[in-house]
Amino acid sequence: MSKRKMLLIVPHQDDEMLVGGGVLYQFANSKEWDSYVLYTTEGAAINEDPKVRMQEAIKALKEMGISENHIIFLGYGNGWQGKVHIYHAAENDKLISLKGKTETFALPNHEEFCYQKYGVHHCFSRQNYKKDLSEAITDIKPDVIIGVDLDDHEEHMATSLLLDECLEIILKKEADYRPLLLKKFAYDGLWHGKDDYFNIPRVPTLNGEGRDNDTRNPAFQWNERLRFANPPQCNTCLFCNNRLNKAMRKHKSQGGWLCAARLINSDNVFWVKRTDNLALTGEITTSSGNSRYLNDFKMVDAVNVRNKKTEWGNCSWIPKRDDKEKKIIITWKEIQKVKQIVLYESPEKMDGMIKNIQIKLDENYEFQTGELKHGGISNQFNFDDVHLCKKIEITLLATEGVCGLSEIEVFQDKFDLDKYLLPLMIWREKKTSFVLLRKIINFVEKKIFHLKAHILLSE
Repeated sequence: MSKRKMLLIVPHQDDEMLVGGGVLYQFANSKEWDSYVLYTTEGAAINEDPKVRMQEAIKALKEMGISENHIIFLGYGNGWQGKVHIYHAAENDKLISLKGKTETFALPNHEEFCYQKYGVHHCFSRQNYKKDLSEAITDIKPDVIIGVDLDDHEEHMATSLLLDECLEIILKKEADYRPLLLKKFAYDGLWHGKDDYFNIPRVPTLNGEGRDNDTRNPAFQWNERLRFANPPQCNTCLFCNNRLNKAMRKHKSQGGWLCAARLINSDNVFWVKRTDNLALTGEITTSSGNSRYLNDFKMVDAVNVRNKKTEWGNCSWIPKRDDKEKKIIITWKEIQKVKQIVLYESPEKMDGMIKNIQIKLDENYEFQTGELKHGGISNQFNFDDVHLCKKIEITLLATEGVCGLSEIEVFQDKFDLDKYLLPLMIWREKKTSFVLLRKIINFVEKKIFHLKAHILLSE
């Protein structure tokens, strides 16, 4: 029986520790899974050596249980000269990285993906970036993809959004390929978290945005997060024995290990972005507006990835003001089984809102939604029975001002995590034993950890 595959996609060498964490360790050490890690950029800041960061990543992943031949470097720039980031560039525009490079590269004994496959370096362009990322995914055909989400970093945002664009193409082309996609923030709750590893009881991931329910991505609500427990090897009583701590220390050029007590929690928090959306294979027509946004696998898009105060834009179907129908029609050639419909109102800054929608499935069933949750939050409509249909009509019955939808999802069943047979455990709050003893041990270890950090920083 062939092994199942997991692919982790992050921009920088050391992001795998934040986005993958203990989940990466569990996949890497499961006998039923092959694990791969892909870095989209060369990783180095303007004053750093990218080869050092790549070599450190190889050593860190070895500590996690991942062999070098399962590590992929795309080798694109980490930051770009000029006013335009590669994400916003025209498809064939050739760009120059902040370090003055124009082509992909990696290590002499570990070339980047395109050189290994074709024997050539690719010039820096948006088209080549997407081509390399798409081909890496289709070559591996992972059952699970773990990707960084929309952190307040331009390369994190670009990697997340370009991954969505690549998956849109792949999913529309290959109807039988439907991997589990898990997205995670590398900063919120981690870099933007608290130094709390030594707390007793051990603290789970906290919402880094400091708000009750929302995250940087309006489509991912905090109360909808998926929580996996860190394995014992990454949740040790003695911090010096923690496998994640040991792996982070392999990234010597970075400061992540100094913050390891902040970055390692008792759980790993993800959001599911479903790939089995029937609307991806349907034909969508609208009475006005740009229909392509409704099934492009992107609930949000950034006007400028370099702007940390993110403004969402260019991601929504917005009917014209004089459109009296305001109608969307989804059709399929074959009969579809429909159990759930999910609508996302536009996250873009507009002066209006959707007050009511009528949804009709063929001529057999129709209902009205009432006012939608606003700002790009998902609106889920579940049916008691499966409906068979070849057409869905969605009509905006009542609106105020300028408004629209950013995405439509149609599913034949509710999400079922168990079918993926993951080597992971759902996080459960546990009673801590030997509390006083563990508090004493943690107090001593915390002092030693900070003393070592102070000595190394003063050298």
